[in-house]
Amino acid sequence: MKKNGLKKFIKISAVLLTVLFVIMKIAAVCKKREEAQDPEMKKDAYDGAGKTVFDNEPTFYAAYLKRFFDVFVSFMGLVILAPVFGIISLLIYIDDPGPVLFTQKRVGKNKTFFKLHKFRSMKMCTPHDTPTHLLENPEQYITKVGKVLRKYSLDELPQIWDIFVGNLSIIGPRPALWNQADLVAERDKYGANDVLPGLTGWAQINGRDELEIPVKARFDGEYCEKLRSDSVSGLIMDLKCFFGTFKSVFAADGVVEGGTGEMKKTGRDYTEGKTDEELIGTIGFGGPVTPDIKARKKVLITGAGSYIGEYFEKYAETNYPDNFEIYSLDMQDPSWREYSFKPYDIVYHVAGIAHADVGNVSEDVKRKYYEVNTDLAVETAKKAKADGVKEFIFMSSAIVYGDSAPFGQSKFINEFTVPKAANFYGDSKLQADVAVRELGDDDFKVIVLRPPMIYGKGSKGNYPTLAKFAKKLPVFPRVYNERSMLYIENLCEFLCKVMLVDVKQPETVLIPQNAEWTTTSDMVEKIACTAGSNIVVSGIFKPCVVLASKVPGKIGGLVNKAFGNLTYVHELSEYEGIDYRVKSLDESIDETEGAPKPKDFRTPLVSVVTVSYNSEKTIRRTIESVLNQTYTNIEYRIVDGLSSDNTVAIAHEYDEAFREKGMTYIITSEKDNGIYDAMNKGIEDATGELIGIINSDDCYKADAVETAVLYYNKTGFDYFYADINLVKEDGNVIIKHSRRDRFPTSRHWNHPTSFVTKETYEELGTFKCEGIHDDFEFFLRVRKAGKKLVVVNQVLADFNTGGVSNDKSFEKCKKRVFDRYRCYTENGYSFLYFWECVAIEAAKYILS
Repeated sequence: MKKNGLKKFIKISAVLLTVLFVIMKIAAVCKKREEAQDPEMKKDAYDGAGKTVFDNEPTFYAAYLKRFFDVFVSFMGLVILAPVFGIISLLIYIDDPGPVLFTQKRVGKNKTFFKLHKFRSMKMCTPHDTPTHLLENPEQYITKVGKVLRKYSLDELPQIWDIFVGNLSIIGPRPALWNQADLVAERDKYGANDVLPGLTGWAQINGRDELEIPVKARFDGEYCEKLRSDSVSGLIMDLKCFFGTFKSVFAADGVVEGGTGEMKKTGRDYTEGKTDEELIGTIGFGGPVTPDIKARKKVLITGAGSYIGEYFEKYAETNYPDNFEIYSLDMQDPSWREYSFKPYDIVYHVAGIAHADVGNVSEDVKRKYYEVNTDLAVETAKKAKADGVKEFIFMSSAIVYGDSAPFGQSKFINEFTVPKAANFYGDSKLQADVAVRELGDDDFKVIVLRPPMIYGKGSKGNYPTLAKFAKKLPVFPRVYNERSMLYIENLCEFLCKVMLVDVKQPETVLIPQNAEWTTTSDMVEKIACTAGSNIVVSGIFKPCVVLASKVPGKIGGLVNKAFGNLTYVHELSEYEGIDYRVKSLDESIDETEGAPKPKDFRTPLVSVVTVSYNSEKTIRRTIESVLNQTYTNIEYRIVDGLSSDNTVAIAHEYDEAFREKGMTYIITSEKDNGIYDAMNKGIEDATGELIGIINSDDCYKADAVETAVLYYNKTGFDYFYADINLVKEDGNVIIKHSRRDRFPTSRHWNHPTSFVTKETYEELGTFKCEGIHDDFEFFLRVRKAGKKLVVVNQVLADFNTGGVSNDKSFEKCKKRVFDRYRCYTENGYSFLYFWECVAIEAAKYILS
């Protein structure tokens, strides 16, 4: 009976739902025809109404599946939510008697008009066709029930009917008011008026009412681009918007009365009308500079009590006592305006608010950011200029370039990248960045610094949070993102030297950063190691990071913030005449975490070998990369194969420089039997405890040797290697990560960063001189012998992809395949590795 009763219930329900669907569908068709004949819907029509901007054929998903889902979901929603509709309607009428529903003329697909339905959230006396953000004090018009409806987006529920009718989709750009011509015109640039508007959309979950019109239109354009590209991309984008909406609704994110254009209302307009070149500014000094080490400067730090200001003052007093006389001024005390800047040569402005939670803040908080970060900076600069100060230095930030790229995407900032703020915090810094530079002239030089994340002992922001995780978590995911960072002492050294330079340009933008980029995982591992914490950093957790980064809302945002990518290209931060990287990454973490060097810390002699033959075009950068190492207990041997060009003469130009740094420098030039024979000579003559080999067309990073020594002291390795930059012939760079795989291949092994103990060479022998991959054969020999290998995911060398190892001819490729396979067979590996050799050559062919 029960089973039969259930079947009967299902049949009756199906019949009733079918009848209800037919009735509602007929009503929807009639309603749409009625709207089409309404003269009001034809007034003030936009040019091109009814036509598309982009003539793309809709994908199968966009043309059929999307509408099917719209009809099915909206019908079920109307049925299930009918009791909720009744309750809300009653509450609205009780709070403010009058019509329960509120209709507005909105812009639909192809810029035609339709009537959009909402639950009324505003009083009957509210102007009807005025956008909320154009109302004066919009809060006064919102009813008590309306505040709740708006906070949780319940006022949008009647639009489920608009979806069923066909005027809206579940997902799409939010429909503009009929008189929002600025938004409609901006969307036309992206073809965002060509699709059905939606109940929610990509712009809605990325800021909603907080967004300026150009930003909102750009988000709508991104959505439409995905929808037009292919069915899978369109479906994925709709799912992101759908699930992201739940987070926005329950967290009440982004709802700020004042609506579209909020940043213009609260913000400043110094960037308005500026060209890309004016926004970027003059990056660099325009040529070599020389700090005047005899100069004496009187500096005023505007922003007493700031972390950067106080650290700089202490650093300058310790390291440049004869060059600077430094004072600080409290900018929170209004009396600063009465203080004379005339006695000072330089005003260094550090006052500001940082580390904003941009997700859900009030108008008052945003206004405060602009008042401090923008207005105070501009007022200070103007006073400095009026008082005859010669130089003004302003602390801007990498935030002016927007947020970091999400996990899995790269973001490289170069000299052509146009600053574009992503939120009010970034915009408040960018407005000041542009405004103060406009004040520069021949008598008042303005320098703007746009550093990446600054860290050090006592710093605030993201670094302390990361350090806390490193010291407390038992496990952490191994992922390969890239971040530019700047250690506080490197910044202070940079500032001291910049202040001693006679700057010629009216305005200058400088971008200091550490010598190396880092990864979040590598940073956590280094912090944990320094602090003596036990943490397992493993790639096994990477899938969790990938999945979490795709989750809309706060979870995805936090993951992308932690593992996102944001880097300045290294060239932006190199200034001829200013050597400011006083601490390597490892040293900076040791000092930040207060880790004393162990009493038995050793500084072993490291032999570095470079083999050369007719290398006059590249040998300089290789030699200089060794000369500029932060670790100086080095014996550097150049083993030349009797070059017929100027290689040896160029090498001898550096004799005195190596002597001044206390490094042993030995050059030999005699005929040899190839590159590996020359390497063997260098290894046999080397007297160091560790031996590194860097070829004459590659170069070390400044802390390469020091990093190897640090890990040698910590681990006692036999063989060490790390990440490298693959520098292509067109200048593009790809990072080749190192890894210790269970099944060894050369894909994750990098010879230019290899450091091997002298003892290991003596025990296992040197290179066999049998083929081009003898260095890899030695690596396999070391593994086979069970020696201790240490792998570090930090870029320690640049490897140029040109040369014999990348010759694309079939014969050369075939020779390299069989030579690499020889290395495997000689060390007992299976035939399957032959296909790995083929795959590597194919990858090299594509990459080069």
